[in-house]
Amino acid sequence: MYPIAKSDRTPLIDEKTYLAMYQESIENSDVFWSKKAKEFLDWDKDWEHF
Repeated sequence: MYPIAKSDRTPLIDEKTYLAMYQESIENSDVFWSKKAKEFLDWDKDWEHF
């Protein structure tokens, strides 16, 4: 195994936010991914189930 290199770049989200998002994606995946799909994609019409 190789060690993970340190990055000079600033992360896009902090660890607390990441863990909260991860937990939501596990506990309530349909709602989580539905929100992400609406946030990042353009849809011609809403879907009935995800």
